[in-house]
Amino acid sequence: MGEDRYFHKAWGVCKQMVRDRGYSLSPDYEKLSQIDINYLLDNNTLNMIGTRANDEKIFIRFINMTKTKVSYLQGIVEEIQKQHAKTTIILILKKRVSSIIKKLETRGNFNVQIFHSKVLLMNPTEYSLVPIHIKLSHDEAREVLTKYNILCKSQLPLLLPNDPIVKYYNFKKDDIIKIVKKARMTYEIQYNATAKKLSTKEVSLEKFLIETKVIHKKKSNIDRRKLLKAYVDENNADIIRYRYVK
Repeated sequence: MGEDRYFHKAWGVCKQMVRDRGYSLSPDYEKLSQIDINYLLDNNTLNMIGTRANDEKIFIRFINMTKTKVSYLQGIVEEIQKQHAKTTIILILKKRVSSIIKKLETRGNFNVQIFHSKVLLMNPTEYSLVPIHIKLSHDEAREVLTKYNILCKSQLPLLLPNDPIVKYYNFKKDDIIKIVKKARMTYEIQYNATAKKLSTKEVSLEKFLIETKVIHKKKSNIDRRKLLKAYVDENNADIIRYRYVK
């Protein structure tokens, strides 16, 4: 696959990423042909701008250069920031992002992300095994902490800043993310249920529910399983867990 093809793939993924972050795109971007994109790439003018109702913008610039200096990229960031306030800036580079260039993401007050074009060949959210990630609002996060008696966010399992999903959605430090499986797992598979006696996982769940006085123990395995299945269907339609962005 040629270098231009990487940019073509990244262009399509970026359109999805912008919309997934809640921005709107002009229909004109859909009208660009491969010839148009190649022309803009050759002239280093391939850009994409998304907008939100609150005037926030996201500005993506594709940089079709074999070598890029930090000072050059810094100049682009400052130029965009002057023209578009409250803007998330994404730079797509032709070559792998060096550690020196990566420091631009944490320099100053700019909201900057830098991607190598090859990283955006595939939308990471489209993999069947990748669950749905939802950023919680401040109130939703507080409810979760209260519900599970968590004193501070850092007690939750971590999501690292370099996680592909964190970068795709641009989740920030201290965000709490709800993770939901795309496909609902059946009770039988989730709890290793068989036609005979209750599995170890079912017995463990039953013990917890009895101790918390949610259910009363039944005698027959059929009745015991009915109670457990009813509880799971009502309360755990999807397997949900929470993560904290470090």
